[in-house]
Order: sequence, then C-alpha cells, then structure tokens
Amino acid sequence: MRATAAYKAVEASQLQHGFPREARMRRVSIGILLILAAALHAGEVRPVTENAKWVIHVDCQKILGSELGPFIRQVAQKPEPAAGLAQIEVVFGIKLLSDIHQITIFGEEASEEKTVLAVQGHFDLKKLTALIEKSPQYTTSNYSGRVIHTWHDGEKNKNPYACLAAENLLLVGNTEAMICRVLDTLDGKAPAAVFGADVATADSLAYFAVRDLQSLQGADPKAAILQKVTELRAHADAKEHQFGVSVEAKAVNEAAAKNVKSVLDGLRAMAALNAQENETLAAIADKVSVQGDGLVVRVSLSVAADTATAWLDAQLKQAGNGAKPNVLATPAGQ
Repeated sequence: MRATAAYKAVEASQLQHGFPREARMRRVSIGILLILAAALHAGEVRPVTENAKWVIHVDCQKILGSELGPFIRQVAQKPEPAAGLAQIEVVFGIKLLSDIHQITIFGEEASEEKTVLAVQGHFDLKKLTALIEKSPQYTTSNYSGRVIHTWHDGEKNKNPYACLAAENLLLVGNTEAMICRVLDTLDGKAPAAVFGADVATADSLAYFAVRDLQSLQGADPKAAILQKVTELRAHADAKEHQFGVSVEAKAVNEAAAKNVKSVLDGLRAMAALNAQENETLAAIADKVSVQGDGLVVRVSLSVAADTATAWLDAQLKQAGNGAKPNVLATPAGQ
C-alpha cells in the first residue's frame, strides 16, 4: 500500500534498528523496486474490467519456478536486497518472494484515477490495516460484503482505496468507483475484459497489452515510433531451457508499419554493432528477429536461459558500479 503512514512506519522501524538515513532510503527504494518487479498477473481470477484499455501481467511464482529463480534468490541474498526484504516483512508482514503470487495492473485510461492494482498472495490484514488506519482521514465503507479502506496520502494529496476482495486478493486504486467496478467484475455482475487474455501462452511468465493507444486519454507517448502505433502486445516465455520475448505492434496504416519496421531494423543493427566486444550481448542481438506483415510488426527473441541470466548479472554489476545499463537510445529523429 502506498500510504504516507506506511512509508513513515518503514522509516520508524529502520530508525529503531539503527539504520542511517541514506541506508534506510536505499532499503525502502529496493523494497519498492522489488514490489514492482514482483508484479503482475491475474491467472485464476479475472479482475480486469470490460473497459480496460491496457493491462500488464507477471506471474511471480512461475518466474521463481523457472531458471530465473535461482538467479533472483541469489540476488535477494545480497546485503542490501536482503535488508530491504527483511524490513518489508517486519513492517508489512509480507515475504515478497513467497507471499506475492501474482499481480495485475490495468487501466481504463492512462490516468491514475482509472488504474487498479490487484495483488494475489498471502497478506497479514491486521498489520496492513494497522498501518493505514493511523493515517489522516482514514475511514471505511462497505460494498458487496467487503470493506473498502481509504485514507489521505499527504505526499500526493490523494485518497487511495484498498479492499481485500478475497482472502488472497488485494485491490488498490485511487477511486472507490474503480474498486467497486472490479468487485462487480469478480462477482460476475459485470463482464470481465477479454482483451489481453489471449496475449499469453501456457509458458508465459509475463505479458502486456494496450489498445487504442492514440485515443487513450491521458497517454502521451514521447517516442515518435509510438505515435505511429495503435496497439501493442508482448509476452515473455520460458520453455525447455530457453527464454523468449515477443513484441507485436499494430500501426495506424501500412506506411507507418513500414516506418516502424525500419526503425526497429536500425535498432537491431545498432545492437549488433555495439555487441561486438561483448559475447553475451552479441549472442542475444544475433537472435533478434524483426518481421512485418501488413499493419503488424513483430520483434521476437529466444535465447538460452544461461545467456539471459549472464546478461542480467552483467546489468546488475554495471548498476552496482554506477555505470549506465547497456540500453540503446532511439536514434534522433525517429
């Protein structure tokens, strides 16, 4: 939960254990990043409302059960991540690597008010409630047999809403109306979105989909390439010691599709050029495929699991040394 009181509780707990302020902030940041990285997949339930325009999913436990699992656990055992995880467990009563199973983030528009976070897992409701009920303007309401909690977040000057929709499903949003619409969807009183559900495969660890990008209220794609795209779909899979990523973009017209493919071909060539002195990156760049079919442009990649984990390990080491990650920028004018 994002309440100001929750963050203060984290800091108070860290003060109690004698952590310096800078170290405390790093640990909170790591914890937030781990929560975000843990996101996003609904799976057994479909809390996504019919009018959703975008949806992101990651199956946390499937990722931990894949060949990425040992790598993630190894990283989590390092001093700073381990301290962050421990503090989150003390304050929130949540063991991120085991208690968070799946999360869904979706929106009916690009604004925060129309966005809902749905987390599936095990929760200490008493501890979570105790954190937010001390916040200003804390109150509750009832809808469809559930309690909806709300409080004032002074930093954002907003009133978030949270509801335990089921024993293992926590909803967080910025309007009560959106929380109620999700509850109606879960109860079968309103249809769930079909959109996005067909993106994933049986082996998918994560998937993402957005529709009507050009008319999505609140969206402001800065990259020129996205200004030519109306739909995006992507999924990441793990199967037989291979990791694969597939991204599909539907352009506004065929001329735009050709332009998008040209840009992606250029980026692929740049990646191959930059990878000449890096064997791991070269092995990944060599596997990238860019294909065009009418309005649709597809980018796909499939690499051995050990190649993928070697690349991730290198990125973490670069980040730890203060170096910039090995990511290409979009060419000027594209």
